[in-house]
Amino acid sequence: MVVPPGEVLDEARVAAARGDFEVALERYERFFDRALLDQGADNNYYGVRLSYCLSEWARLAEKHDPAKKRLEEKAGEALAAFEETREAEKFHDFQAISGKLGRKEQVLEQFVSYHKLKPELARVAIRFMWDRLVEAQQWDLCAAHLGDPDAKYKRALDKFDQAMEVCESEPSFGGEEFAEQIRGWYVRDVGNLLMVLKNTGQHDLAERLDQIAVNDMQARGHSQLVERVRARAAL
Repeated sequence: MVVPPGEVLDEARVAAARGDFEVALERYERFFDRALLDQGADNNYYGVRLSYCLSEWARLAEKHDPAKKRLEEKAGEALAAFEETREAEKFHDFQAISGKLGRKEQVLEQFVSYHKLKPELARVAIRFMWDRLVEAQQWDLCAAHLGDPDAKYKRALDKFDQAMEVCESEPSFGGEEFAEQIRGWYVRDVGNLLMVLKNTGQHDLAERLDQIAVNDMQARGHSQLVERVRARAAL
């Protein structure tokens, strides 16, 4: 009988709390490996794998060297799987694990290597690297992977609209806290886009998209978000 992923994660936590580190490691790894396979790719465990599970595994690694070694090996396995399958989610695994190990710069270096030597892999990984490139002020790389700015803005707006519709129709999902998270996504996505345009000399386009954002947010009753976007983009 297959044990539900949630129970496996609970068992890992219980084992870690009582000092049974070997069992805890086995359970964390089982959860990480099996959660999506047992439940399908579109389920609530996708985020849990890369947040709670890895955070707790990393804390275990501070006390139990085999847990750290296995986490390091997992990062390498995820990167190898990405290069073999070209599935963006495998790169996301590598990125998340490396982050928990304190190796964010290694992830950036890996992406730069792909950009130079294996551009087809960089095009797949950009989905999870875009915000990191903006954070690192890698403007040349941002420009190379920008794509269609209008389409990028539309995706940000569509994500905002769809998420707000869910939030308003299902208050149990988090209410105002969830709504603020959604507003933050929009500010980040549009602010980063305008920041890249400004820092790559595309000022006219940045101003045009800024005005579109003004109109869109006024129509939705969220005019205050534009100032937050501008503050992020330093426009």
